[in-house]
Amino acid sequence: MVDTSVYSKAYFFKGNQYIRYDIAEDKADAGYPKSIKGNWAGMEAFADGVDAVINWGNGKAYFFKGNQYIRYDIAEDKADTGYPMSIKDNNYWPGLDAFADGVDAVINWGNGKAYFFKGNQYIRYDIAEDKADAGYPMSIKANNYWPGLDAFADGVDAVVNWGNGKAYFFKGNQYIRYDIAEDKADAGYPMSIKDNNYWPGMEAFADGVDAAVEWGNAKQTPPDLPPISNNGTITTQAGKTYKVKITVNIPGNISYNNSFGIFAINDDGSVARAKPGESNYAQTVVTNRIPLSGADQGSYTKGQTFEYDLPGGPTYSVFLIANGTPTSFLEKNPQNQGSVPPLAYFFNTAANPDGKSHVKVISANEYGFEDTYGGGDQDFDDLIVKLETFELKQ
Repeated sequence: MVDTSVYSKAYFFKGNQYIRYDIAEDKADAGYPKSIKGNWAGMEAFADGVDAVINWGNGKAYFFKGNQYIRYDIAEDKADTGYPMSIKDNNYWPGLDAFADGVDAVINWGNGKAYFFKGNQYIRYDIAEDKADAGYPMSIKANNYWPGLDAFADGVDAVVNWGNGKAYFFKGNQYIRYDIAEDKADAGYPMSIKDNNYWPGMEAFADGVDAAVEWGNAKQTPPDLPPISNNGTITTQAGKTYKVKITVNIPGNISYNNSFGIFAINDDGSVARAKPGESNYAQTVVTNRIPLSGADQGSYTKGQTFEYDLPGGPTYSVFLIANGTPTSFLEKNPQNQGSVPPLAYFFNTAANPDGKSHVKVISANEYGFEDTYGGGDQDFDDLIVKLETFELKQ
C-alpha cells in the first residue's frame, strides 16, 4: 500500500509539455509549462506526449503511450534502461490484455489497487499480486461502481490521487472530484478547469490534460540560465556548459526577414576592445559572435526551436540583424551605416545607427526586438527570442 500522505507535487501533461503543481500551496509552480524533452531523462521516446502515468508506490512510476510504457525511477530521476517496452511483452501486465494497445488514464487508489481506464471501460489491478483482478474490464457505468462519474461514463483523459482522500478525474476541459473513502463523486461536479481559479497556474492546460500523476517530492530540474539583467546581459558560471534551447517567435505580418545572434561582452560593453559607438563595433561583434548554425540565418517559423551548447564563464548579450543575416551584414554593411538594412541593432543604444532602442528584456529569459530604423512602433515583437537551459554540464 502506498502512503499518499507524502505527496507534495503533482505533474500534469499535455502534448509535449508539463506543469508541476504544488499540492500544499494549491497552485502551479512558477516557470511552467516546460517541455518534456530535456527535463525527463530517458523519456525521449515519449517527448511528444504521454497518455497516462502512475506512481506505483514503490519508488517507480510508469508512463504509457500507445502500446508502450516506460518505467521511471523516482529517486534517480530518470527512466530505467531497456525502455520503452510493449504492454503485452513477456506478460509483464497480466490481465491487461484488453488494454494492450494503450490506456487513457491510470491511478494508484492508495489501497493496494490501481485502476486502468480505456474508453468506457476500466480494469482493477492488484499491485501486490501484480495482476489484474478477475472479471475485468468492466464498464465505468456498470452497477453504479463509480457513483457520480456519470458525466464521464464514456471515458476519462486523466486521473490523479491528491493524497488527501480525494481523486480528480479529468475529461476535456472539465473535472470531477471523487471522495475515495465515501466511494462517490462530490456534489456539484463536473466543473470547468478554469472556473473560479480553482487550478491557479493551469491556464495553459485549461482546455484539458492528457495525463496526471502524484509525486513524492519536487522533481529535480536543471537550473535555468541566470536571468537577463537590466542591461540586457546574461552572466554564466565558468566550468559549466549550458545546453540551451532557443525558441523564436515572429508575428504573422512581419515584413523583414530578420536574424539574431549571441555574443560575449566585457563589463564595459566592449567586444575585443571595440566599444559601443565606435565605427568598428558592430563588425567586431558580428564577426566574433557565438556560432549558432541555423539559428542565425533567419527565415524563422513561429515557435521554431534550436539547441546549442553555450560555454560558461563569459557574459553574453544579443544582437539583431534587420532584414539580413550576419553573413550578409558583414558583406554589405559592416560599418552599420545608413538607414537601409541589413542593419545591426544592440541593447546599448550607442551602438545602434539611429541611437534608438531596438532590444528589450521582456521577461527573465526573453528578448524582444524592434527591426525598423528610427525605433519603429516600440512594441518589440518583430522577433522574440527565449533562452532556456535543459541541461547543465560540469
